[in-house]
Parts: sequence; structure tokens; C-alpha cells
Amino acid sequence: LLTSLPLHGSVFTKTFYDPIRQRVRITNVRATDLVVPYGTGSRELEDLPRKTEHVWLPKWQAQYLHKLGHFIEMPEVYVEGKFTRPVDDAVDQATGQAPSGNTSIEDYCLILEQHRFRDLDNDGVEEPYVVKVCGQSEKLLAVHIRYETDQAGVPTNYKDPIEYYTHYPFIDNPDGFYGLGYGLLLGPINTSVNKILRQIIDA
Repeated sequence: LLTSLPLHGSVFTKTFYDPIRQRVRITNVRATDLVVPYGTGSRELEDLPRKTEHVWLPKWQAQYLHKLGHFIEMPEVYVEGKFTRPVDDAVDQATGQAPSGNTSIEDYCLILEQHRFRDLDNDGVEEPYVVKVCGQSEKLLAVHIRYETDQAGVPTNYKDPIEYYTHYPFIDNPDGFYGLGYGLLLGPINTSVNKILRQIIDA
């Protein structure tokens, strides 16, 4: 996290209970894998009305979660090309990452995990939930509450939402949500230097 933060400007961690390992885990989340509403409104992570994480889940873990009843349907394996994001190709090329000969994209399922508010009990008030959808089939996999309850299942703390993500910005961005990193700050300088070098070479 500390190595990639100065370059990218924003890095996230996710704290959640892993039903497979049966313990609380903290994982790193790339800024490109966490989609948030970008525009008017709050820029505080916990106050956003929704946020969606692209979760790449190994097929065996998806099968296990389906067997445990965590997913109501078995997610379909991801077919390469359904979601194309140029920023991912640029990052992989810059960091020298390439597909391994032993692992293919067919070994993973893409889960779209959205943290949002919905009024599912029709009481006129939206409550916090975690909704999981298969990125390939676009079918609903799971809906979980995102607030605390007591041992009897009664909501506590007025259904105050539990925040899974923590945002680590390198330099605060006064005009946006994501932090500023050297990759963005040095980009115009590199472009100018390359333009000058091309003019010298052409001359």
C-alpha cells in the first residue's frame, strides 16, 4: 500500500469477515477497482450513497461460497472482453504484469459488490445493504445487511451503516474524490520533455 500510494494517489483497504477463512480480513483495493459517484455531493467515503468494487474471485472460492449458501446462484466464470478498461491495460503494461501460463481469466469470476441504500422493508426509509451481482451473467447473487444487530437480530445504532473501506489519499484533491499522486503530477512534465526531445531530434 505504501509503495503504490505515491504513484497512484489513492489506495483503499477493505475490512470484512471472510466466510471461507472464518475470520476478519483486511485487503488492499486498487482505486481502479472501486467505483464511486464522481460529481456533486459528499466526497467522504462513508457518506457516499453507493460504491461498487470489482472483486476477482477464484472459481473454487465461488463454488465454495455457493455451497455454503452465501450465493443463491453459482457465478459464471468471466469471459475476457466483457469489461474493457484502458486504464487496466496501461497499469499492467507499466508494471510489467502479464497473464501467467498456468492461470487464465477463465479461472476467475467477476463479482460486482455494491454497497448502497435500499428500502427493502417498505418502511419509507432506505437501509444500508451489500448487493452482489455476477459480472458475467448480471444475475443477483446475494443481499446482506450492512448494519449491526443484537443477538436477537434486532437492529442497533439506528441501522448506522458499517463502512468496509478506508481511503488513503497521498495528496488531498481539492477538486475531486481521488487523491493526487506523482503519476498524475509528473505526467504533463514528461509530455513536455518528450515534445522537446522530438523537436531536437527532428531538427
